[in-house]
Amino acid sequence: MKKIIKYFFLFLLIFFISDVNAKEINIDFFYGNGCPICSKEEKFLEEIEKKYDVKINKYETWYNEENAKLLDETKEKYNTTGRGVPYTVVEDNAFLGFNTTISSQIEDKIKELN
Repeated sequence: MKKIIKYFFLFLLIFFISDVNAKEINIDFFYGNGCPICSKEEKFLEEIEKKYDVKINKYETWYNEENAKLLDETKEKYNTTGRGVPYTVVEDNAFLGFNTTISSQIEDKIKELN
């Protein structure tokens, strides 16, 4: 009986340690209302949110000046020269635009960080 209790507590300890080490991944998603490509990425990110422990921060930039300024600052931080949205940052990795290649790169980066 003592062995069972000992292993039970060991299991609990391992479980809680692994849970503490789990890190939520931050994703900053800059988009424009009415942007069809942004809409496709938004659907993709909704699926990502179901599969992984991520927190998606959404910033509409076409009608919100503060978010547009934040987008400019973020692009400068990551030395992004392209213009427009969607623009996505997964932790410290920036992605401009959205297509099947970029969606694979985003998911690969999330898997790597997970």
